[in-house]
Amino acid sequence: MPAGLDWDRFLGPAQYRPFSKNRFAYNWHWFWDTGNGDIGNQGIHEMDINLWGLNRGGWPVSAVSTGGKYVWKDDQETANTQTAEFDFGDATMSFEVRNLPTPTEGGTLIRPNHTGNIFFGESGFLVVDNLSFQV
Repeated sequence: MPAGLDWDRFLGPAQYRPFSKNRFAYNWHWFWDTGNGDIGNQGIHEMDINLWGLNRGGWPVSAVSTGGKYVWKDDQETANTQTAEFDFGDATMSFEVRNLPTPTEGGTLIRPNHTGNIFFGESGFLVVDNLSFQV
């Protein structure tokens, strides 16, 4: 255990379990008792960007999500592949967790840990990521 770490405090109200390096530091996102997967890790930041682009605040009319944990044989618990749809009545926001290799979309480059947004409109689309944008 790292020096100075208060494991009980780190776990908070979660059920006690012995220290595990894989459940600490960044990896805590992938376990239900301390995190909620990539949708709650990087997803909330990307969805913020999408909501700014849609000039939206507040709640959607409806939301639905599905996913699962595929391929990897490890002790991660949260979904590594997930799709969420948010209906705002006159616009829909989709968020996808793709922890598996997928082809490019909208002319984006394939990079490790790629995150970004694609805005689809009646006249074309806009791709935004942490390095650039493309119309």
